[in-house]
Amino acid sequence: MIKAISCDFWGTLAVSNPAFKAARAAFLSDYTDADAEHTIRHVDDWCSVIEENYTLVVFKPEHRFFLFFQMLGIDPVKTDYYDLKEKIESLFIKHPPIFDEKVSELLKEAYAKQIKIVITTNTGFMSGELLRKIIREKIAAFDVIASNDIGAAKPNPLIFSAAMQAIGNIRREDVLHIGDNHLTDIKGAADFGMKSLHVDKFKTLTSITGLQ
Repeated sequence: MIKAISCDFWGTLAVSNPAFKAARAAFLSDYTDADAEHTIRHVDDWCSVIEENYTLVVFKPEHRFFLFFQMLGIDPVKTDYYDLKEKIESLFIKHPPIFDEKVSELLKEAYAKQIKIVITTNTGFMSGELLRKIIREKIAAFDVIASNDIGAAKPNPLIFSAAMQAIGNIRREDVLHIGDNHLTDIKGAADFGMKSLHVDKFKTLTSITGLQ
């Protein structure tokens, strides 16, 4: 019997908004001639590989941003990196992620049945605090367990343990984790003792049975 759901955010519940990427590129064009989108993908992929394989090494959003700005050749002496970061975060809020309809409806259905929902995610460039704000506005006030807050990234059991603490007095074998990444989500949840459901890039999603 499934009594609670843990769900990944990026690539599962939502994807980045193309309008945000375009706005970010236009904004950064005033600071660099480099290909910002190619560089940010390179930084994000590199940081994610490190986190997935050395799970107690977690790049906080500001670390990713600072590495990104450095690779773009933006001078940290002449330009306030924190100011750039905050302006890009404002663009993120203006152009929020696009939520997948199937996964969103599944979570809403479970939430309506009073199933506890927690978002368990590796953070990326945007902090857990920002993701909480977006999720609250788009779906519901779910707990968000983010790697930058915990200091551990999936598949490390510490982040799943934090999710269990947010869920409360429920056995881990009665919790379903939904995600798109075989290593961080499916294997990570299974190794921790949770059930798991894979969502592929085409958002193939089987219906969940056994909801209490």
